[in-house]
Amino acid sequence: MAYNFLIVDDERLSRSYIKDLVLNYEPDAGIYEAASAKVAIPILENGGIDILFLDIRMSETDGFGLLNAVSHRNFDLVFITAHSEYAIKAIKEGAVDYLLKPIKIPEFEETLRKLLEKRKHPAGSHNPGIAVSENSLDQKLTISHQQGFRFVVMKNILYLKADNSYTTLFLTNGEKITTSKPINKFEALLDANWFFRIHKSYIANTWHLKELISRQGENIALMKNGDKLAISRYRLKEFLDFIRSRPAN
Repeated sequence: MAYNFLIVDDERLSRSYIKDLVLNYEPDAGIYEAASAKVAIPILENGGIDILFLDIRMSETDGFGLLNAVSHRNFDLVFITAHSEYAIKAIKEGAVDYLLKPIKIPEFEETLRKLLEKRKHPAGSHNPGIAVSENSLDQKLTISHQQGFRFVVMKNILYLKADNSYTTLFLTNGEKITTSKPINKFEALLDANWFFRIHKSYIANTWHLKELISRQGENIALMKNGDKLAISRYRLKEFLDFIRSRPAN
């Protein structure tokens, strides 16, 4: 089955490049182009578009304004932009992916693969993380500290913070435990279904993640206790993919 793509970008060369990438991967695809939201909105309202590649910063109406103007969405959305600071907002808009310019071909092809798989097998497009059980968080870690050893249930860990070769565990009851084990050693010990290294200084337990915030070029993980953890821009996309695969809690 051939799918219809709409590429919305105010730069002609960018539209042409994305078109070539799509056709190289999916030769039978139907390609529509729009240089502005004004042109794109009627195309989307008429239906028949399966996948929308959308730039964010455009003259007149930006990408988010376009989405607000569309009365119904029956297409999959991918943002392609040079601006990383909109990633969290893009995911909140329901984007399947968020690609940064200049486009990396392997990354683009992986996004296409996911999109087409989702379209071809709708039943398989449900959140894969729904099968992940929080019961795995009931396992215990043995933490050595100055006074001896402490057994800590993973679910009770909010996050870990690196301090040179030391690591501090922040617990849900407000306690802090500092150990001489470096933070990278914990990555292999923690439940990879829930814990993610969001920054060189932080590993967050996404079970206790309350909200993602993007402001003034910074991306922040707001934990349920109110603590704010910086998210590295180099890890942001992978982290967004990770949390989208988590079940709500």
